Parts: sequence; C-alpha cells; structure tokens
Amino acid sequence: MRTLREFDDRLLSPYTGWTRNHWAALADHLLLSARRYASDTHARISFPGPAGGYGADVDGLEGFARTFLAAGFRVAGESGRDPHGLMDWYAQGLAAGTDPHSPERWVRLDEHGQPKVEAASLALVLHLTRPWLWDRLDPRVQEQVVDYLTPAIGSDYPPINWIWFQIVVEQFLLSVGGPARHGDSRWDAQLGARGDVPEGARGDVQRDAREGARGEGRAGLRADMRRDIDAGLAFTDGFARENGWYADGAERAYDHYSGWALQFYPVIWTEMAAGDPAADSRRAVYLERLERYLRDAVHLVGADGSPLIQGRSLTYRFAAATPFWTGAYAGLATPAPGLLRRAASGIVRHFAEHGAPDDDGVLTLGWHHPWRPIAQTYSGPGSPYWAAKGMFGLALPADHPVWTAVEEPLPAETGDFQFAVPAPGWLVSGTRADGVVRVLNHGTDHSHPGTNLTDSPLYARLGYSTATSPALAGEHAAEPLDQSAAILDEHGLPSHRTGFDTLLVDRLPTGTLLGASRWQAHWVTPDPTTLDHGSGRSGKVRLGPHLTVLSAVRGPWEVRLIRLTAAGDVTGPLRIGGWPLPAQTPSTDDLSSGGASNGALHSRVIPGPSLDLSGVTAAEDSSPLAPWTLIPWCATSTPAQPEQWYEAAVFLGAQAPEESPTVSWDGSSAHLTWPDGTTDTVDTYTLG
Repeated sequence: MRTLREFDDRLLSPYTGWTRNHWAALADHLLLSARRYASDTHARISFPGPAGGYGADVDGLEGFARTFLAAGFRVAGESGRDPHGLMDWYAQGLAAGTDPHSPERWVRLDEHGQPKVEAASLALVLHLTRPWLWDRLDPRVQEQVVDYLTPAIGSDYPPINWIWFQIVVEQFLLSVGGPARHGDSRWDAQLGARGDVPEGARGDVQRDAREGARGEGRAGLRADMRRDIDAGLAFTDGFARENGWYADGAERAYDHYSGWALQFYPVIWTEMAAGDPAADSRRAVYLERLERYLRDAVHLVGADGSPLIQGRSLTYRFAAATPFWTGAYAGLATPAPGLLRRAASGIVRHFAEHGAPDDDGVLTLGWHHPWRPIAQTYSGPGSPYWAAKGMFGLALPADHPVWTAVEEPLPAETGDFQFAVPAPGWLVSGTRADGVVRVLNHGTDHSHPGTNLTDSPLYARLGYSTATSPALAGEHAAEPLDQSAAILDEHGLPSHRTGFDTLLVDRLPTGTLLGASRWQAHWVTPDPTTLDHGSGRSGKVRLGPHLTVLSAVRGPWEVRLIRLTAAGDVTGPLRIGGWPLPAQTPSTDDLSSGGASNGALHSRVIPGPSLDLSGVTAAEDSSPLAPWTLIPWCATSTPAQPEQWYEAAVFLGAQAPEESPTVSWDGSSAHLTWPDGTTDTVDTYTLG
C-alpha cells in the first residue's frame, strides 16, 4: 500500500490530515489484501490464524460478510463506480455461498447462531448497492440468497443487539418481495422447523412477544416478517436509557455496541423501510437519541484518536467510528460535520499508524498488533473485520458536508472537561495537557444489582481511559488489581464487585464529579463449564463485608473514599488499585513509592491514613498496549475496620503531580481541597 501520508491535507483536516482519499485507499488495501485468502469461488475468506471458537466454516463466512461491508460502502459512495470490480468479485461469492450444493456453501442460519450476525451484513450491503449488485444478480442467485436469509423469519435471536440483525434481514426480504415472490411449496417448508441459536442464547422474551398462530404460505410468511419486525422494534425500545444511550439488553451492559450497533441499525432500518409509517414516525425518535448520544461520544475519543478501552469486542478496533458516520449519514446538524469526521478519522488513523492492518494488510485479532487475549472465546481470524463498519462514511459521496467541512477539534483538544453520564454511571474527565479521557465507573458491570459474579476486567473496573487498558491476561485479569477497591482473603485473593448498587452519579456546582456504588465483597470459584464471553462468570461464592466507594473526580485526580460494613464470613486487608500504566520495561525510578511513569504519563496512588502499605506491581503481557503494565496500589497491613472511611488520591496525567488533593473530616462530612485551590464538601451520611 502506498503511504497514506501522501494524501494529507492540513487545510481541510488540520488535526489528522486525513481526507476521503485516505479512507478509500485504506479500504481498497484491506479488500485487495483479503482476496489472497479467498476460496476459489470467493465464498469464503479465511484469514491466517487458528480457527475461532465456532470453527473454520463460520470463520470463512465472517471473512466474506465483514469485508463485504467495506466493499459495499466503497461502491455505494461512488454511485456504482467500481474500478476494482468489487461487486462482480463478491457476486461470485454470493452465488457459491448461498448454493446449497456448493462445496463452499455457507453455514445456514438454521444450522448455527453466528450466521444470523453475518446475514445482517449481507442484507445491509445488498440494500446499499442494490442497483449495482442485487438487481444484476441472476434470478437463480437471487432465489438462493432469499432462501439463505429466510430462516431468520420466526427464529429466536438473543435479546440484545442481535434483534436488529433479524429486523434488517427481514426488512430486506420484504423489500425484494421474498419469500412471497416464490412458490408456496419452497417456503411452506419453513413453517415447520425453524432454526435456533445455540442453547443458552434463546430470546425468550422476544419469542413470547410473537405468541399466537402463524400464517400459512406466502402471505403468512410476509405477515410473520412484519410481526417479527414490529415485535423486535418494540423490544429494542426497552434498550433506550437516559440522554440517548442504549444498554445492550436488560443488563447494565454499556460499551461500544451502544454506538456501532444500537445507534447504527435504527438509522439504517428507517432508510430501508422508508415510506412505512412506522419507520417514518420512529426516525425522529432515533435521530434525537443519536444526536444526544453523540454529544457525549465525541468526548470519549482521546486526542491521539484512541477510543475508550472498555467493553468487549475491542478487536473490532475502528468500528468505534461507526456512530460518528451514522450521524453524518442521518444528516444531523450537531455535532458539526467537521467534528464528526475529526472523531472518525482520528480513530482509524490511530490504528493505521500503530500497526493495524499489519504489513500484510490483515486485521489480526488484537488491538494495535496481534494480541489474542483481547478477543472473546468465540472470535476467529475473520472477526476483526467488523472494523469495516467504521468505514461507513465511505457510503457518503465526496461532496457530502462530512467530507468537505474543515475538521474541528475534539473536546480533548480544546480544554479540560468533566461531566456525568447517568445511564452507564460514568464520570468523564478529559484533560487537554495530555489528551487523555478518563471514565470512573459506578454504573456498568454487564450484570444486575445483587448478582455475585466474577468481575469482567472489561466492565467492572472502577476506571477506564483512552490511554490505559485493564489487565486482560495473567492473574490480574481474574483477580482485580487495577482500578479496584477490594478485600483480600486469607490467601491474598481480592474480592469482586459485580452486582453493585449505584448510589450516586452527579456533578457539583464547582464542576467536581461525584459517583458512588455499594456491593458485598465476594469471592467466586468459577464454574469451569461456564464460557467467558466478556462478562462475569458464576460459580461457588463466599461473601465478605459490604463496601461503599465514593469517587470525587476533578481533572486528572480522583479522591476515592471507601467504607466497610461488617457482614459475611470473610474479612481481611483493604487494597486500592490505581491506573494500569502501559510500559516498555518493568523498571522505573519509583516502583516502590506508589507511582509509576512510562515517560509520557504518570500513574499514582497516594494513600491516606491507615493505608500503610503501597507499591507498584509490574504485570507482563497483561494488556495489548505494551509488554508491561505498571499498577500502583496501596493497602492496609491488617484487616480493614468496619465503619471507618479510608481514602486515597488516584492520579493519571502527563505531568508528575507536585501537589495532591487533601481530605479533612468533620463528622460525616469530607472536605476536599484540590491542587487548583477548589474546595468541595461531601456529606457521606447521605450514602447510608
């Protein structure tokens, strides 16, 4: 690939230099590189590496469907101009993949759950490129495609973002007249046995919403599709939360899926169903949510373009750019087009300049470079190509305002900011000096209040940022240390916090943020038969004291206050972990002083009274950012005392702090004095 720097335009894009030419060149590079790994008929693209958890057949389908997204966006934005013959190339794969007699035929939707995901990508691209692909397919291939997609009708989908996959597929089927355009006999057979997702992934709530007798024959299947779509839309309405945010299902699951799936598909569906009164009436609601969500989302991109390193499926990398392009595609006036492109281009440039794709033009399982632990157990070598969703902006023509507007700076580049996001329970703080965005987490754990699961490092830590990664491998992935407040049992094992209650998410008049949560410390011996898909795991539980944690956040500082309430059978020392700092080497000048530096950033935990131990733990190969992770911590040397408030100041920033916040007490009131001279008083009595 030619260096992307040759396309730089610092007048149009003063912050990234990136233009539509960069995006187009990157997409072409990914697509042409992928052809080296395609089967003879193009139906399967099998990238190098061990097979994923669902097997090589699913991997090959993922490789086709996910690169197909980039191809579709590329051609749609060029109004059919296709110098690389992308549509013809993928048409061959469609013909073979949907042919039930082909040796390269795809795993069907009624044979495995994962094809239900990939089917949505097929339907989406066939919609976007209809004049240049679908309308030119041989009628026999069109029938095969319809036949391949039809098991979506009436099938159970997991009650999360997957519901949108069914909606998109069935809306496409309705738009092309299938299955009603075919003979009754072929489709009547579908009314007998319907496909299921794997055991444990059934969408019972959605299935119940479709109770009642289904129709017969062609008209019946069309009625079934409309019933599925209506039920799915009603069901996904339940995902909506405050300020435009979506939870990914009933759990407190807030992550990048809120943007790259739950904001994306509603806009796509309303376009696919344009003219339908239901779609037209919902569009205004969806766009209002998207606009409000994007006001928060632009603050969650670091000045270096890194998205927040939180939540599962991070190996999809620049899929995190999807919601910004969705806002442009929907014609939103705010955030401004130049800011939307700045966010999206910053994200993709961040990865392109850090080794993704690799020298062979492949998106490997990893973050900047190959690093398998960042993926889920089911991920295969084709999975990372969902990153193609982040190239959705290419579906917009070169004269669209999002491409012609001058880039505007990200919030992290214009000044310090701090605000609370009630839905996920996040306190967000960005600082211009280092361009880092930090999130203190008192509302997200991918679970429900009262559960006693292990902590997922991707969801249940107390803090996440654009410059640090939680420990995702090694002992500290399963035994929380970074960004934690834990009781150590008799074996020195830390307790978990999943299942906490959110007590407070607020912003004081001074701008200081407050968040608080409470949970019963617990230790879990995981059930070895439980699969880990990125959330907590169940098992045999031991219970300890209740912990109440309050975070006061200002700039690069957090004052963390912790109190224990006696309960349960286990007690022990209290340990507080700070920001996990990526480092090239485990040696620093201050490994024993409660702080660490990697030359660019500093991480500190400054203990208050009674926290008489401190240090820095160096964890090898525990995150995708660097060979080592340095985690400062402090602790009590003896069992923590109930009803006593413990305090620590936690720091992440570019400059080593000369002053730290101080805390003084007047009864239940904590008086906080910050390095900038601001004072805040927090009445802890209100926390109970």
